Amino acid sequence: MPIAIGYSRDYTRQKGRPKPKKGFVKGHLIAHSIGGGMDINFVPQLRSMNGGEFRKIENLAPKNALEIVKSFYFVRTIYNNDSSVPHKLEQCLVHPSGNLTYKLHLNL
Repeated sequence: MPIAIGYSRDYTRQKGRPKPKKGFVKGHLIAHSIGGGMDINFVPQLRSMNGGEFRKIENLAPKNALEIVKSFYFVRTIYNNDSSVPHKLEQCLVHPSGNLTYKLHLNL
């Protein structure tokens, strides 16, 4: 994924959507800093997860992308009902060596 260099956030596009319930934040599936968009790139994420373990792997992605272009990063949402809140978030960074940095986050 290309690095979002020189792009600024359009806060008017983000305001109020999705409106997270208590204990949750509007979390980017793909961080804006590594090229994630501002619209359908948000899902409700636990505040503690979004700023903790999720961010650790997310922060590895731009470092790898800048140093070695052959890394691959993805996030997958997993729902267990018709709620707009994902039950789990699967996050993975595939390093050029083939090694993985992987975490399955519970979002409850």
